[in-house]
Amino acid sequence: MKILLLSAFSFVLSFNAFSASSFFDIDTDNISYTGSWSAPERTALQTLLLQLESEGQAQLSNIEPGDYLKNSANATIMAGKSVGSDYANNPDLFLVGAAVGIGISTEGQSLTDVTDSNEDIEDIVNGIGAQVSLLGGVNLGRLPFVPKKIAFFDMNRFHLFVNFFKYDIEKNDFSADALSLGFMLRYQVLESRAFFPFSMLYWEGLHVHLGMQKGNLDLEVNETLTLTESDSTSVPGLTMTGTFNSIAGAKVEVDTLSIPLEISSAIRFLYLMTLYGGLGADLNTGTGSGQGSLSNSTVTVSTNLSKSASTTASASLGEEQKVDSFFSRAFVGLQFNLWKIKLGIQYDKALGDDLYGLGAHLKFVW
Repeated sequence: MKILLLSAFSFVLSFNAFSASSFFDIDTDNISYTGSWSAPERTALQTLLLQLESEGQAQLSNIEPGDYLKNSANATIMAGKSVGSDYANNPDLFLVGAAVGIGISTEGQSLTDVTDSNEDIEDIVNGIGAQVSLLGGVNLGRLPFVPKKIAFFDMNRFHLFVNFFKYDIEKNDFSADALSLGFMLRYQVLESRAFFPFSMLYWEGLHVHLGMQKGNLDLEVNETLTLTESDSTSVPGLTMTGTFNSIAGAKVEVDTLSIPLEISSAIRFLYLMTLYGGLGADLNTGTGSGQGSLSNSTVTVSTNLSKSASTTASASLGEEQKVDSFFSRAFVGLQFNLWKIKLGIQYDKALGDDLYGLGAHLKFVW
């Protein structure tokens, strides 16, 4: 049996704990009969329904839940690392832009292994998250109400970045609700420095970043499920076919909060491109939870004789998992500079874990 929900989102049903002995149950005690059924025929019918139930459980059990919800929550945190700050620019006044990030958790394989593998992606990826956001930044030293210097800190070295985006999608039997929100305070510890004539090689200095990033992602999907089982039965001359039909509904909610501390630096080449990189450590909190159920579930049994039967089936699934409270990471990015317009890509990798982030941004810097 093919779980059609997986074709919409491979992880939607992966929240099932499978600790219950019978999470998918066909009611064999309240069967409606059409026609005359003998005792042996009813026994054969019971056997067919149990086979249908076992097949359904076996197929559902092929979805390995593991730590999918936790990994998806971790991936949502990683997706936010490329949308809430800036590592390649020192705006004199302000910065505005947009960014998108994707987080991926894999089963002990690198991203190269994932792209080169002949395996199905759902067999390799055991967690995924995404964030999209608008970003704004300002040089705090240029604000008229901010002193030029506070204690030992030159306020022209401080930049504040704020990101926010919320979107809702509803299409047929699928809906998604996502939120990305955060701020990052950045301080330039070491000043920028130009090399060679006309600043053809320019070091952007050394920066320290501290902030907060929040990511929410709610998904809901409904799909039709069908399962068929046939049996010639132990009753001579009787063949039966059982068909299960249902609407399967699944809902996944990911809610995360991360406090990153980062150090970064960047080098600009010939004004055209900037290479940047850094290290980060994140304190995290949040959960990934899932719920699932069957509705309008019917099981019909047809025979080669003038008789039939029907009954119902039910299922109720659910689990919640927490994010990793801490992870460290490294990141690197490349930005193309087209006057004040900046186009860039970023790659993040958790240290000691199979957790990756990919991001892209478009910014206007003044």
